Amino acid sequence: MKIKLFAALAAAALGVCGTLLGAPEGAAQTEAEPWNALSIDDITTVSTRTLTKRVLEQSSIAELREAAERGDARAAYFLGYAYKRGLGGVEIDLERGYGLAERSCQQGDRRGCVSLAYTLFKGNGVAEDVPRALELFETGCLEGIAFACVTLASIHQNGTNGVPASPVKAQQFRVEGCVGNYPLACRYAGDGLRRGEGIDKSYDGAHPFYAVGCKGGDGISCFYAGATLVEIRSPSDPSIYPQVSAFYRTGCERRIGAACYNMGVIFNEGRHGQPRNTVKAVPWMEKACEFDYDDACYNLGSWLIDGRAGRRDGRRAIELLGPLCLRDEDPDLQACNNAGTAAYRGSGMDAPDYDTARTYYEHACHIGSLIASCRTLSDMFRDGQIEPDYAGEREWIDVQLCFKAGETDYCDPRTAQHRLYSLARRESYGEAQIASANLCSRGDGLGCKFQNILLACKNRPDTRKVCRRIFE
Repeated sequence: MKIKLFAALAAAALGVCGTLLGAPEGAAQTEAEPWNALSIDDITTVSTRTLTKRVLEQSSIAELREAAERGDARAAYFLGYAYKRGLGGVEIDLERGYGLAERSCQQGDRRGCVSLAYTLFKGNGVAEDVPRALELFETGCLEGIAFACVTLASIHQNGTNGVPASPVKAQQFRVEGCVGNYPLACRYAGDGLRRGEGIDKSYDGAHPFYAVGCKGGDGISCFYAGATLVEIRSPSDPSIYPQVSAFYRTGCERRIGAACYNMGVIFNEGRHGQPRNTVKAVPWMEKACEFDYDDACYNLGSWLIDGRAGRRDGRRAIELLGPLCLRDEDPDLQACNNAGTAAYRGSGMDAPDYDTARTYYEHACHIGSLIASCRTLSDMFRDGQIEPDYAGEREWIDVQLCFKAGETDYCDPRTAQHRLYSLARRESYGEAQIASANLCSRGDGLGCKFQNILLACKNRPDTRKVCRRIFE
C-alpha cells in the first residue's frame, strides 16, 4: 500500500462518512440507537472497550441482541465484544463473540471486521488465521479505521505471530494511521522518524507529525513537537520561542511533566531569548513535580534550600527531595545530600533539624559513599550535634573519608578502625580479621560484619576479590 494512495482513500472516506463509516447495511435503524449515533472520530479512533462501555451506559444487552437479530451489523459488533469481555452482565463466551464479529463483518461494518481480525490474529476461542487477520486489518486501515493501522505497525515492528519484522512497513502504517486522524498514530510516526526506525532519522520529518498529534489532543506529542523544533533550530534561537512555548504549555496542560519541566528550563537557563529567571521557572517545576517528573522535584527542592526559588523553605525541600532519596529503586544520592543540607542549615526553619539531617546524610554516605555527606556527618559527630548509635560509628565514617576520598584531615592512625582498614588494604587478612573480632567484642557492628568477610578472605582465595573491592 502506498501512503499517497491511502491519503486519497482516507480523505474520500472521511468525506463520504455516511456511506462508509456511518450506519452499516442492514434493516432500518433509528437515530436514537446509541451504537449508530457515534461520531466518525469515535468509529475510527476510539478503543472498542471504551465505545462498548459507552453504548452499554445508554442501552441494554437485550436491545443490542434484538437489533443484531434484525440485521443491525454494528449492534452485532458491540454485542460480540460484550461477550468476548464479559461486559453488560453477560458471561464471557468467546465462540459467540466470534460469531457475532463474523456476522457484523459480513454485513458490512468495518469495525466488526477489525474486531474479527483481532480474534483471528490471537486465536481467541477460534483457530488462529494470521493471513486473514492481516487482510482484515489492512482493509480496515485503508477504510479509515486508524487504530487498525497502529495495530499493523506494531505487528510489523515486532514481528508478531510469525509475521516477518519490517520496520519499513511499520512506519508506513504509522503514517497511514496519522492520515486517518488518529493522534496516537501521529506520535508513533514521529517516533519512527526521530529514532530512525524503518526510515532515515530526521527531526525535521518528525516534527510535523508531533505537531499534528498535539493538535489532535495527544499531550506527549506536544512535548516532542517542542523538543524536535529545538533540535532542528537551537536552544538559543529566540524566534522559535512562541512555537516552542505553545507546544510545551499545551503539553503541560495535558499533564505531561516533561513539557512543564522544559518550560521551567527555558526560564531557569534563559533559553530562546528569555531572561534568566529561576523564580519564573518555579511554577513550571511545581507542575512537573506534581505530574511525577523527578528532575523537577529535585530542582525545586534544591532551589528552596538556597533561596533561588524566591524563598527559603527547608521543610518543603525535604518533602520534595526525601522520596527521591529513600525510594527502593535507584535512590538519588544527591537528593539525599540536599535534603540533609536543608535540615542541617535549617533553611527557612526556626532551627536546624540535626536528626533529620542525619537520616539523609547517612543514606547518602553509607549507600553511595557520597563524600560530601560523609564529611558533614563526621563533622556533626565532632561538633556534638549528634551522638553515635553504636560503637565505632563515627570512626568508620572517618576511615572511609581517609582511605576512599583521600581526606587526610579525617585520618587517625590511633583508631582500631583505621588499623583494620590498613591491614586489609595490604591484604593481611588474618591480622585484619583479629582486629575486627576485637572491635566486635566491644559492640562495633561493622567490626562484626567485617569479621566474617575477612575470615572468608583469609581462608578462601576465591573470595579475595570481594575484600579488595571493599577496602580498595
